[in-house]
Amino acid sequence: MFYKDIPTNLIIGWLGSGKTTVIRHLLKQVPKGEKWGVLVNEFGEIGIDGALLEGDGVTVQEVAGGCMCCVSSAGFEVGLNRLIRDTNPDRILIEPSGLGHPAQILDKLTYPPFSAAIHLQATIGLIDARQLSQPQYSTHPTYQDQIQLADIIVASKSDLYDDEATQDFEQFVRSIHPPKQHLATIEHGQVQRAWLEMPRLKFKATFPEAHQFLLQNSSNGYQSDKDNNRDQNHTLQSDWTKIEKSQDDYHGCGWIINNKKVFDKSSLVNLLNTLSAERIKGVINTNKGWFTLNLTPNEQDIEKINPRADNRIEIIHNSPLNWEAIDQDLANLSCNE
Repeated sequence: MFYKDIPTNLIIGWLGSGKTTVIRHLLKQVPKGEKWGVLVNEFGEIGIDGALLEGDGVTVQEVAGGCMCCVSSAGFEVGLNRLIRDTNPDRILIEPSGLGHPAQILDKLTYPPFSAAIHLQATIGLIDARQLSQPQYSTHPTYQDQIQLADIIVASKSDLYDDEATQDFEQFVRSIHPPKQHLATIEHGQVQRAWLEMPRLKFKATFPEAHQFLLQNSSNGYQSDKDNNRDQNHTLQSDWTKIEKSQDDYHGCGWIINNKKVFDKSSLVNLLNTLSAERIKGVINTNKGWFTLNLTPNEQDIEKINPRADNRIEIIHNSPLNWEAIDQDLANLSCNE
């Protein structure tokens, strides 16, 4: 029999707001004897966040690619059912894609069949206050509704703010209506576990159909080199897979590469930094060992980890990059172990 009324929280926020870092910090606070589950969705098709969360003593269920916030998303239902059935967790954390609109997820969780198993508690919305002054974020309807639907607003990475960003957040706090349960600034993902226990306030989305509209009117749909059978170097090799994707006017490319391929760490980081992409994540075997990469134009987080099953890289930007040239550059930086 399934565990009933599983406490469940959404951790939402735009690309680069620090959701994965927050979840890793929360997983370090799991009470002794409890089992927690994480359902994570990513913009790209290859799934990196699951690898970033490995080793934290929880069950991670990935919904890679697509968007689990869509009404028709079978991936969300299958992933959540599997997490409940296989783990019977004491708490579930759900991390939608940074481009995901949370309204439909919240609706799904409050109606059958999940309403019998899920006890939905506070949704924690993360923002990077440095984005508040940038129209490409602040005017985006999904960005606005992520803020609107959050019960708790947390300004993450506050140790990196300058005076302007701090003032922007203070002004933003004064403008919030209706008021939130809690407002906070944090460093290094240090969300308090007690915040998860706060109740859901049932805010209403301002643009509930925004995400579906963008999907239907996107100028570029999903692209997969594997499906298109393009005769490109590396793409069709069994040890080197490249997958492109476009959605909501954002563009991405991901690589799954055999773990016997080793990259020069310094050269790889230099290459990725020159791209100035909005979001870069990776789990990489290098000449210095295995590392996770978590890069934005404003920062870089590189951490040594235990070996993984394969190399994975995901690059996301608000305009297409020259994926073929990047693919070739990556190949040039790799060698067999």
